[in-house]
Amino acid sequence: MTAEVVVMNRQAVALAADSAVTLGREHERKTFTSASKIFTLSKYRPVAIMLFGSASLMGVPWETVIKMYRRDVGRAAFGTLEEYSAHFLRWLKSSASLFPPSEQTRHVSETVRTFLGREILSDIQEEVEVVVGEKGRITEAHIGRIAKRVIARHYEKWESFVLLPCVPENHASDVLSVYRDAIDGMIAEVMRAFQLRGKAMKQLTLICASLFAKDFWGPQTSGVVIAGFGEDEPFPSVRVWDIEGMANNCMKYREHTAAVDFDSSAYIAPFAERAMVYTFMEGIDPTLSQLMQAGLRGILEDFPEMVVESLSSLDEGAKQATLEQLGTATERLLEEYEQAVADYRRRFYAGPVLDVVDMLPKAELAAMAESLVSLTLVKRRVTWEYNTVAPPIDVAVVSKGDGFVWIQRKRYFDADLNPQFFANYYREPDDEEEEQPSKETSVQVDGGVPAGLHPGGSATGEETTP
Repeated sequence: MTAEVVVMNRQAVALAADSAVTLGREHERKTFTSASKIFTLSKYRPVAIMLFGSASLMGVPWETVIKMYRRDVGRAAFGTLEEYSAHFLRWLKSSASLFPPSEQTRHVSETVRTFLGREILSDIQEEVEVVVGEKGRITEAHIGRIAKRVIARHYEKWESFVLLPCVPENHASDVLSVYRDAIDGMIAEVMRAFQLRGKAMKQLTLICASLFAKDFWGPQTSGVVIAGFGEDEPFPSVRVWDIEGMANNCMKYREHTAAVDFDSSAYIAPFAERAMVYTFMEGIDPTLSQLMQAGLRGILEDFPEMVVESLSSLDEGAKQATLEQLGTATERLLEEYEQAVADYRRRFYAGPVLDVVDMLPKAELAAMAESLVSLTLVKRRVTWEYNTVAPPIDVAVVSKGDGFVWIQRKRYFDADLNPQFFANYYREPDDEEEEQPSKETSVQVDGGVPAGLHPGGSATGEETTP
């Protein structure tokens, strides 16, 4: 997990991210505190990209993906942020060298393995443990019936899932046709304890194929936040992608969009670990809020029946009519209550904060973004929750005039020992030959850094991104 925040008004957008990354396998995890999650999408344009969730896409580190794209896009400019993000996605989907057929097959196998283990097998094991706890033993036939029942329940749920707009209508059947051996192999490996055949096997196979076409997102999903300005846009915007991977040359993703304009002039959004920012903005922890609403709804839904049952003078027809009237009234009261609470939060919590964000200068936007990430850091530090959020916090601001500017950031290398990095940062591949210094020419260095550049920034005011 991670903690990231975007704070935006009509002047600029600030991005802040912690440095924790958790790596490992199913039951083995290790957390490091040196991950970079904020990058420039272009060296020359006011567009940033921030990552959360999985640190790689089908085995390729996102940092590598971004820097390959940055090399290919060069100095190209687009009129809107939507065009920047669309171009990046098209490039991603067309990068055959990144996701060759062999890796797509591997992705299908790993996705199916993970889903079967985390969703199907775990549900079967839970029901088996309940039976063993009650009866002390269980037969293989009983386990087989439980497996079939769990698969049928999941199949019914998957039937209701929506087909993603990013895939063709027949994508699931195409995946099943192309990767049938890989899918059958994973089912045989993970579900080997159960003698599945017939209807249950068919249902499980269709579920596995639907993993790549329907609105279900596994742990390998990456979050991609693209924020900044198009060349023709006076105000910034944010586009958020959930990207899981590619199967049969079709990328699985979905998009969320937010923008500031003349009517909506401030925006705050947390990513990954959201609870503390939600608490700050809404005045209550989201889990507690959901618990209270669910509890109140349960009480009020049971109350009409309790009242009607106490009216012994009514016949069954009258009781039913009274119950329906009370049920309708209860639902109306619940809706009014929830709307009143939402209005109160907006008026006294979120609203005043957004009113101030609307007026914040760039430096204060950055400070606020950093502070919101720090809230999650503090919560993790002083509770028993597993600490998957860690300092240092990287902060950047993107504005129309200044472009991408680092406010604070970490480096894994010493700038004074690497002057060639800064000398090469703005060099285009086509210009490499003509930019090479001749034998008679030496590069002037001031304090270990080429003249005109500084470890904290470039000649254009942007600190370079390693």
